Amino acid sequence: MNSSLCAGPHAGLQGLAYAFDALAEKRVRAILAGAADEVYGQTFYNYDGMDFLFSGEEEKNYQLRLESEKRKVLGEGSAMFVMETAESATARGAKILAEFVSYGMSMDAEGFLAANLGTAGLKHAVQLALTRAGLAPEQIGLLVWAPQGNRQDEKVLQVGAEIFGERFAQLPLVTTTFNTGYIESASILVSLAAALTALAGGPELWPQRTGLSELDQRPLTTPPEFILALASSDVGYNFAVVLRRELPGSHDNGSKNEV
Repeated sequence: MNSSLCAGPHAGLQGLAYAFDALAEKRVRAILAGAADEVYGQTFYNYDGMDFLFSGEEEKNYQLRLESEKRKVLGEGSAMFVMETAESATARGAKILAEFVSYGMSMDAEGFLAANLGTAGLKHAVQLALTRAGLAPEQIGLLVWAPQGNRQDEKVLQVGAEIFGERFAQLPLVTTTFNTGYIESASILVSLAAALTALAGGPELWPQRTGLSELDQRPLTTPPEFILALASSDVGYNFAVVLRRELPGSHDNGSKNEV
């Protein structure tokens, strides 16, 4: 099977959810799910013409600047996940990084040119993913996100505080955006893939580079069993995905979809 999804920002996470359904419905035994972005000339000029790009020192030192409405540093690249049923992975002796547990999606009704800051849609997507997984918020041990570097990212931080309460101040969260630039459809997948790969080799993760100490100084002291990847965009799409890492003794022969 072959399908293309066009959600724009964070479409890669939507691709994982679509692949999960294809596996669950037994349409495929294995599938590639991913996203790719190329910054060609017209893309750059369009964003620059709308004053949506950082420049000068702010571009060189890419950080989270919540006072900025829309600006970002564009990156380009791709990320691809191999997803398959537990039976398929077991049959070929695959190294399993995680089990895809559940997802939630929603769509906001706010416009493109104004900041899309309402939290109801993203909160619904996260709660839907947790409910489908049968998990309480305190069981999530790591958050993966893909901030743009501007005011739009307040939505994710606010939803984190609403869902996780006081615990959110210590809950580790990671992104590669400020290392690579904001890769619109793929940054969330790049961050998730990097996190899963790093965790497979031990509990150490790279430090955050948001520039905000309250976000950057959250060490991962315990390898997480459950990971929540969440993403929201200024065009209104909200995605949340729950993954369960393959920890020693955690594997069983139930019906699963593996990464």
